[in-house]
Amino acid sequence: MVIPEAKEGKAEIWYTEYHTDDLKLSLRVKRFLHTELSRFQRIDVFESHEFGVTLALDSRIQTTERDEFCYHEMLVHPAMMTHPNPERVLIIGGGDGGAAREVLKHPTVKRVVQVELDERVVEVSKKYMPFLSASFSDPRHQLVIGDGFDYLENVTSEFDVVIVDSTDPIGEAKKLFTSEFYSGVKDSLREGGIAVGQAETPFLYPTITKGLYEVVKQVFSNVKLYLTFVPSYQSGMWSFVMGSDGKLEVDRATLEARYRERGLQTKFYNPGVHLGLSELPNFLKSLLGLE
Repeated sequence: MVIPEAKEGKAEIWYTEYHTDDLKLSLRVKRFLHTELSRFQRIDVFESHEFGVTLALDSRIQTTERDEFCYHEMLVHPAMMTHPNPERVLIIGGGDGGAAREVLKHPTVKRVVQVELDERVVEVSKKYMPFLSASFSDPRHQLVIGDGFDYLENVTSEFDVVIVDSTDPIGEAKKLFTSEFYSGVKDSLREGGIAVGQAETPFLYPTITKGLYEVVKQVFSNVKLYLTFVPSYQSGMWSFVMGSDGKLEVDRATLEARYRERGLQTKFYNPGVHLGLSELPNFLKSLLGLE
């Protein structure tokens, strides 16, 4: 929602995202770059004073130029670095290209298949967010326009890592938070494969976070919930759930060796941050029944 306001005699334009009935985040807008209604959702791109170029879907901020690395690096690298040799990766969602960009930093990767429902998100991101969407031009990257849920019905034991970069669990995205979906994800993984998905903010939406944790726990032998911090997201605190039938713990020496060998260039993620993923604040331990 756009709210014009007057300040010191000058008109201002603000883009407001409502988080709860009592909480909202507003960004002051320099200029609007693009607005459209695709077949699936409203797409807005604008340049904000604080966060730079910003992408919003159905009036919910998805990514910004300033802090996107906080989300994309922590969605991708914990799973990629836990796997000893990730060669084939599936990304479901992530039409802006940020997750694919981070996956393709790993020289072990031979093939990335990305399944995005809304082709217009891809095209708009290519035009206005090339710092994310440049990944689409990599020859290892294959873009599939379609429903990720349906795509999994025809895939078995093909991928080393599956990354679910979904929007909030509303509309078409609801089914990406179900045990049926994650059962399909599991079937698509090769032996020792790892899945990871975004799990919203446990500070504002604890039932969603706990719900996805329980879903992944039903499907995989080992599960881990971990946190990152994304300033432009609801509450700033964001969570991810990682699942596998293999091990999810990696020692410091192994992580540091992989980080060097793969030559990763990151702004947020590093082996020390990765090691801290195993530690959760007490309120989250209580929420997940891990006390």
